[in-house]
Amino acid sequence: MTFIYDIIINDSDELYDFYDWNSNDSFKHIRKIPLIKVNTNIYIDFVYKNVKLFADTKNIFKNKTEYYNRNKVDIIRFAFIISNGINALYVETNDEGIVTKKSKFLINEEIEIIEVANKMKYSKIIYDILGNRLVKNNTRRELKVVSDIVSYLYSIKSDKDKINYLYSEWFNDYNVSFDRLVNDISKKYTSKHDSFLDTLLI
Repeated sequence: MTFIYDIIINDSDELYDFYDWNSNDSFKHIRKIPLIKVNTNIYIDFVYKNVKLFADTKNIFKNKTEYYNRNKVDIIRFAFIISNGINALYVETNDEGIVTKKSKFLINEEIEIIEVANKMKYSKIIYDILGNRLVKNNTRRELKVVSDIVSYLYSIKSDKDKINYLYSEWFNDYNVSFDRLVNDISKKYTSKHDSFLDTLLI
C-alpha cells in the first residue's frame, strides 16, 4: 500500500477548494494516509455524488490513517486519498461506508500527491451511488457579498429615496420594486455585485 505523509486537510463538513479555505475552518494535520489511483469517472463520482463503499473496499483502509492530535497521534478509522493523476481528494467514511467528509489540498501538497499517483497503477473501488451532492457554484466570499447587500437593503427598506436610487443603479430603470431588487440580487453572484457593494459603501 502506498502512503502519503504530512499533509493538511480541511475538516469542514463542506468540500471547499483550497482558495476558499478560511482561518475559521477546522483542519487536521495528517501524519500518514493511504493513496490509491482511480480512473477519472470514479474520481468524479467521489467529488460530485454521495457515495457508499462496499465493506470489502472500506475495510482495506481500516485504521491506516494517522493524524496529529495535540501531543499524540490518533487514528482515523476509515480514510484515504484518491487521485486520477490530475487531481486528488481526501475521503473519509463512517462505519457503514458512507462518505462523510471530503477535502481538497493545498496546491503544493496536491502536486506532490499527484506526482506519487502518476507512478502507481489504477485500482478499482467498489461502491454505490446514493445520490448527487449539492454543488455550490459560488465561493464563500461571493456568497458573503450577496448576503451583505441583501442585509443592507433590508436595513434601509423604509428609506424610499435610498431604495429608489439603488434600484435605478441595479436595473437602470425607475419602476421600483423592493422585492424584485432583493430577488434579483439574491439569484446568483456576478461581478456586478462587487461594484454595487462599492456603491453602498460610498
